[in-house]
Parts: sequence; C-alpha cells; structure tokens
Amino acid sequence: MSCYFDISGNGFGCHLTGSIMCLGYSLYHNLEFKHKPYPQLHHKAINSKMNELIPFSSLFDYPNPDSLKIDYADIYWRDIYLNDEAIKVVRNLLKNNKNKVYEYVIHIRRNDITIKDHPERYINISKYNDIIKHIRNKSNETIHIITDAKKNSLEDLTDNNLNIHYNEDIIDSFLIMVNAKNLFVGWSSFSYSAGLLNQNKVYNDILISNSVPYYHPNHHSWSGFCSCVVVGLCKNVEQYLDKSLLSVFNISKSFVKTYVYIVTNNNTDNTIDKINELKIKYSLDIKIDEYDIKKTEMNREDLSIMVWGRNKCLEYAQKKNVNYMVCIDLDNVGQGIKTESINKILNYKNNWDCISRNFSNLYDRFSIRMKEKPFNKCIHRCNKEEHTIYWAFKPPDIGYFKMDCYFGGCCIYKLEALKNIEYRRTDTNGLGCCEHIGLQQQLKGDLYLACEWL
Repeated sequence: MSCYFDISGNGFGCHLTGSIMCLGYSLYHNLEFKHKPYPQLHHKAINSKMNELIPFSSLFDYPNPDSLKIDYADIYWRDIYLNDEAIKVVRNLLKNNKNKVYEYVIHIRRNDITIKDHPERYINISKYNDIIKHIRNKSNETIHIITDAKKNSLEDLTDNNLNIHYNEDIIDSFLIMVNAKNLFVGWSSFSYSAGLLNQNKVYNDILISNSVPYYHPNHHSWSGFCSCVVVGLCKNVEQYLDKSLLSVFNISKSFVKTYVYIVTNNNTDNTIDKINELKIKYSLDIKIDEYDIKKTEMNREDLSIMVWGRNKCLEYAQKKNVNYMVCIDLDNVGQGIKTESINKILNYKNNWDCISRNFSNLYDRFSIRMKEKPFNKCIHRCNKEEHTIYWAFKPPDIGYFKMDCYFGGCCIYKLEALKNIEYRRTDTNGLGCCEHIGLQQQLKGDLYLACEWL
C-alpha cells in the first residue's frame, strides 16, 4: 500500500518538514511513499525552484487513486515519525551548494509574526541577545542572522560583529542554515527543516524558550547551547525555600531556558505548596515528582535512596536536551547564589565538565577527592593524623582550584559530560562513598572549585 502527504499552501519549510515526517511515517508503517507536488508556496518561495532544490519527483512517484492520504494533523508532533532514515533520503536529494559555510547562524522569524499577530510564536529580541552573549563566551566569529524582518528592524541586537541577512534569496538563506557549523533554529519550519538536514551542530534554545510548545518534536541530535535544568532533592524544606528558590531564579537568569525538576517524598510541612507559590512568583518552569517512600534511613555506608533520587534528576535533565545541569540543595545550603557567579563560571575559559561551589569553607568535606594523600580516599577511612590534614585543608580565596571530586550544595555540569554515566554509592575502588563522588569519578574532563563563589 502507498501513502502521500497533502496540505494546503504554506511555507516551504512547512511542506518540507511535512514531507520528511510523512516519509518517516511510511517507513515506520512499511508503506510505499508517494510525493505530490507542492501547492503554491508562501513567503516568496517559487515552486519550480524549490522542487529543483530537493527533487522528490526524481525518487518518488505521484500518488495513485488508491494511495492513502496521511492525516498530517495526527502525526506532525510525534517523534516516532521523525525518522533518521527519512532525513538521510532527503539530505541525499538536496542540491547542496556549500560555497557559504558560516560558523554561527541564527534564524529570527518575523514578517507576519509580531507581538500583536500570532503573539504565541513571537520571540523577544532579548532571547537572541542572550544567545549571542553565550556565543561570545566561546568565540568572536561573525554571527550571521537569517531573517525575513524589515530592513534595519533588528537594531536592538546588541553586538558589533553581526551580519544580518535581511530577506535574501530563499534558497541562499536555506543553504546557509543547512551548511552552518552551529545553527540556532528559530520559531519557524523554515529553519527547523534546514536544521533536520544540517549535519553539524543544531541548537533548540529558541524552540524550548517559549511558553507555547513548538509544533514539531526536537530531533534527538539537537541540544541547547545556553539552556539548563536545575535539579534538587528535598523533604520538609518549607522554611528554606524563599531563599533557595531565589537562588534558582538567579541561576535561571543566566540561561535562555531553564527547567527545574524537584524530587521529594513524604513531606509533613508545606513544602509542596510553598514550591508552587514561588513557582508563580518567579515564573519558573518547575516539575515536582513526589514519591511515597517510607523507609528513608541513610548513613554514609548506604546512600541508596539518595543515589536513586539523583539519578531521577539526571534522567530528567538528559531527556530535556539542554547543555547544562545545575544540581542544588534546596535547604539552607542552596542560598545566596547570584546570577553574576553563574555568568563568571559560564565565561571560564578552561575546559571543564563540572564546576562546584565553595560553600562555607568546604563544609561538604565528605565529597572531597584529590590525588594527593590523604584526599585520595574517603574521609571515613582516614586515621587520626589524616583527619587533621583533611579538616585543616583550605583552598585559595579566589580563582578556580582543580579537584577530582567535590559538591558544595551547588554545582554545574556540562550535560554532554554526563552521557552514559550515573550516580553511584561506591567509588572506583568499590568502597562506599558520597553519591557525588560516585558520579564525578566517572567524568573524563576536569572538575574545578570556584573559590570566590561563596
């Protein structure tokens, strides 16, 4: 049996995305895909030229009377049809001119999208300035802006090294996005479809920044460039939440998009109500998972429950395709964190996987590990003399101090560094340890202590 895709006239990106997802549908259901030529395309796209750019007709026949018309409204949001094989087929069809390959490309959709018209799709220019600010932490390369905005209408972009491509040829603009080494897709199927064909790095920050979910699923290979998940475990912390969630709010201001995920259990105070109250106050995107766990006894030899909860947090962060995970304690330790502190860390030029907080002169010495004796083993296995050294250790007052493991009530991980690892309650020698050591010993990159982050 064969199938085909057919919707009324729309933009090129909408029709291309539809063709890719419907081809994915046919592959998923083992159907033969047929291609019906596009109706009149919108946004100055000329049908003949777009069909030459990606000649579906060279590979797929026209549908016959018995072909199944796919109900696109039932599939456009389903990631099971965002099929890598279908994307590869379309990539191979693309007549790709690679004369223009730029390092950083950002798509800004405007034209018929304004604060008054389709406000649910409008992305404030401040979001793009945030992205540009984060790019500048890594590079001074020219940033290319692809837009259908009116000439000189993006003057609020605050950077001196931008090349803004206003309403340029649609094929040139599309190929610039397909070939970009780093592409930031906009709230538009035009750049979304280009992102599917791009084989370099594609970032979804704009798609996830809006309160309204984007129409199509994020491709599994895409990630955030300046987005994060803040995660924490808590129980009966109502009295601390005013200050600890203020810290979370301050953290969120350093990112284009911040999710918050909290695991909690069996509270006997108003922790849940307080979180929901502050969620509204600070406009935080918070998900609370509350569990009924009666047995919560813990000691330094058995942190099974803590490990389980931390791994729930890690699992949530990995599903969000962000690029940072911030782990924070929500009691009196997770307080006093300023946006400026987070910005300094994100600007730190050395390569790192994790940067941890120095709270109250290393209050959390159970999570210290360094190569030097006696810090190369758990504090519980130190003799009296080693204990004296352990407790007397003081890091520098300013700067970044390289360590093997530490958690000071808050630390920032690059999510890419956390792939295929998990929290554990044993160290590399198989001995019981703090769960943060169990995770951090598996990191391949460096861990630093931010000494002025108090």
